[in-house]
Amino acid sequence: MKNLLVFVPAVAAHRFDRTTLDAAMAMFAAMGLAASAIYVVNDIADREADRRHARKRRRPFASGELKPAAGWAVAAALLALAATIAITLLPAAATIALGGYVILAMSYSFAIKRRVGLDVAVLAVLYAVRILAGGAATGIEVSSWLLALSLALFASLALAKRHAEVRESAAGSADRLPGRGYRPRDLGWLRVAGIVCGAAASAGLVFYAASLSGARYYARPGWLYVLAPIVLVWVLRVWTRAAGGRMHDDPLVDAMTDLPGLALVATGVLVFVAAF
Repeated sequence: MKNLLVFVPAVAAHRFDRTTLDAAMAMFAAMGLAASAIYVVNDIADREADRRHARKRRRPFASGELKPAAGWAVAAALLALAATIAITLLPAAATIALGGYVILAMSYSFAIKRRVGLDVAVLAVLYAVRILAGGAATGIEVSSWLLALSLALFASLALAKRHAEVRESAAGSADRLPGRGYRPRDLGWLRVAGIVCGAAASAGLVFYAASLSGARYYARPGWLYVLAPIVLVWVLRVWTRAAGGRMHDDPLVDAMTDLPGLALVATGVLVFVAAF
């Protein structure tokens, strides 16, 4: 689901021709393979911390069902397939973007995720890199507006992920989130920072609708003003669930299983289409 972000530049620029969609599909496949490799590597790196987690201890590497060597072999094969697709089917800029994603994600898995604050910033950037990769693959320039909105929204979701994990850890009487640098005392600033980032994304939509860029790409940019409060309500719902302990520690899993939240997303999509 996260890798669908590679299609965002084409959708935002209203480019639905065959060449553009073929390039976006190739990038989607390459990014999916690369991201899958990173998830395998991340589970290998996290196996000791996962063994101390009520749910994650059942993961194959944490439980001992699979050996790390098997995971490394799978990850290498996936990365090789991703590189093959990128080199043979995509522009050099897209291949560089994919390589940058892999390097940053590997750095996150082995070092950055233990740095309080820096980890959520890198998580947000990893989301945004998918959009940049989609733009590089299709030859569509990603506007500064789109990049700023994306970073603000993804930062809010990354903070929500950490908040949910820390809250679950605190409920289990753990002094520190396993494998991370967060403590229960960090819940307050995580919540405030996350809501502020979500509000910034909503405000950014308003400014975008009022800009010349909005008028350039949309026949009825006024609908984008309606989209702004929908985004804000959705973000507040995410954080209400996180603060109440009702949120899954993966915001994407939570978003895909929260029916009222899905209704908000569907409404937002309809409003966005109305702006075309």
